Amino acid sequence: MGSKPAPGLSNPNPTPIVAPVLATSLATLLGPMLLAVAVFSLNLLSQIKNADQTHVDELLAILTAICLLGSATSADSVMDAFSVSTRERLTYLGFGYLLFCLAIGILTAAVPIIYAEVTGFVPIATWRYWLFGLTGIAAAVKPMLWKERSWTAVMFIFYGLSLIASAGRSF
Repeated sequence: MGSKPAPGLSNPNPTPIVAPVLATSLATLLGPMLLAVAVFSLNLLSQIKNADQTHVDELLAILTAICLLGSATSADSVMDAFSVSTRERLTYLGFGYLLFCLAIGILTAAVPIIYAEVTGFVPIATWRYWLFGLTGIAAAVKPMLWKERSWTAVMFIFYGLSLIASAGRSF
């Protein structure tokens, strides 16, 4: 006797009811795991001693960024699947979803700052900190907006510019 595949997995066109349920199950599993990996990677990144002699710091910064953005976008996709409006997201789970988004934003802004400190480059120019802050804001706002896909591109653009700026390279 073979086991049956999970509902919606064998069907290329899942029913409208199964798709959100599957997305909810995946986001429930992936979101916290990605956030935990991001925090763990950020902690490891801050512990690197000789960043100029290794590329581990770059890998950890990228891993942290991917995990944070993945956690934010997975939560956002579930909210979109159930057509939760921006107004409803503000108070969802007793403001817990708003706090989650703020945490994602703050961690996102912290990644390039910690990366800059680990690599020995302390950005003196305040525009760099503004860029880091805008990156965090973009990552916090994206999951709060209903069916807004352009913020994903904004997050990636700001993140790329932030990592370049935190490394001290000019652009």
